[in-house]
Amino acid sequence: MTDLPVPRRVPKTQAGGPGVEDRGGPRQLRDARHRRRRAEFPGRGDGGPLGLLTALTHALAETGAELLVAVEDSLAARWKAPPAAVRHIGRLPLTVALPTCDVVVRHGGQGTSLTAMAAGRPQFVLPELDDRSDNARALEAAGAAVVLPMSAAAPEAVAKGCLQLLEDDRYVEAASRLAAVTARMPASSALVAPPEALALAGADR
Repeated sequence: MTDLPVPRRVPKTQAGGPGVEDRGGPRQLRDARHRRRRAEFPGRGDGGPLGLLTALTHALAETGAELLVAVEDSLAARWKAPPAAVRHIGRLPLTVALPTCDVVVRHGGQGTSLTAMAAGRPQFVLPELDDRSDNARALEAAGAAVVLPMSAAAPEAVAKGCLQLLEDDRYVEAASRLAAVTARMPASSALVAPPEALALAGADR
């Protein structure tokens, strides 16, 4: 599991798999924005240890959050009795799901980090590897994340951290600042175009 669930207070981009319409459509996601809290657990496809995911979803459900869990259908089918607060959204693009959430619980991968930043969402990060720890520390230093080593990922500790993110507006404000910075950054295509043009010009000589 590269990334986990996310609580949402107001009312993690992966491509492939069923689209929004297959999971109830954009209207359901828009309607969910009016609920008090929502959390999102983006998954990497294999879903990681099912026991940890199950324990985390039960702990977070007790906070009153609605939980969006983005894992494969095959993993979701193995859950015996997920909490009523859990909504399995499959391999839905996180650019669609994260803007409807309040907190993203994840493992610190670059793709979900940037997607959550662009959405202006606070993040609870459980890093496993060195590069993910670097991403987590950067987000924490910016005031937009709470970080807990994966080795200390007790369900109660994760739930406590998510409540901290939900109840302290400073995290939302910091995440919003990061979103504004992200929005001003040039597109990758704009950065690649000049050196590409030089390379093509050299090839023509």
